[in-house]
Amino acid sequence: MAWSIDTGKHTNAEPYLQQRDLQFYNHDGIALNFIHATPNQFYLFTPNIVHITNIQNDDDQPVRKLVVKIHNDLLEAK
Repeated sequence: MAWSIDTGKHTNAEPYLQQRDLQFYNHDGIALNFIHATPNQFYLFTPNIVHITNIQNDDDQPVRKLVVKIHNDLLEAK
């Protein structure tokens, strides 16, 4: 997997998919951090992180992904 802080400078790879609440970005010119995802582990990405999951390597294990979206207002300390 790869991830990067959302700097607001990522360019859209395609239009926003409102029905799925999903945006794909171009990663050209973005400094990516890579993680070798291992079986039986989970990875948590906060709203300020953009990520890529299905990067291919020598391992053909399927990736199972669960997305739980929490509105940013609920993350603010009160």
